[in-house]
Amino acid sequence: MKNLILKFNLPFSMSISIWFQKIDRVLGINSRIGKREDDKHILLWDFDDCFIGWVKEELKKVQFDYGLSNIYIIGGDKENSYKAICFDQFTFWEMIGILYNTYFIDQTFYRWTVRKGQATMRISKKHGRKELDIIDCLYSKNNLQPEIPEILSFVKYETPIGEYLKVGFA
Repeated sequence: MKNLILKFNLPFSMSISIWFQKIDRVLGINSRIGKREDDKHILLWDFDDCFIGWVKEELKKVQFDYGLSNIYIIGGDKENSYKAICFDQFTFWEMIGILYNTYFIDQTFYRWTVRKGQATMRISKKHGRKELDIIDCLYSKNNLQPEIPEILSFVKYETPIGEYLKVGFA
């Protein structure tokens, strides 16, 4: 399937840009528990182009600093690309603060989280990649184990595959 994006710059000049790109429909989990803006959020992280040792050390530091329960590290679909999840619950701004204080987090993931008011993490297979799997668990030193929320929010969304072809007019 192709994705079409039109871009217009107004009012002084006009330019049109069109992207043709293959897309993949995937399943993701949202951080927000419930449907209201004041609902709590679980913690979701996304790390790209980062060694697993760095990810583990950084998540251990964040776990200690914030007294978090177990953190599950997910990977296996792409080299040096990892995701993580913790089922502790926070307000949106508390979650943003924790993510902000996590080194090596993917900045695009962080910006989209702030923009959308919730984090979304892909949990299904992406075109041309292996299945995701839990590869490690960072156990809490406090032996904290929150219950997995009954109301988790899932979403189907489109993500680009590979390179795109851009055609522009100025």
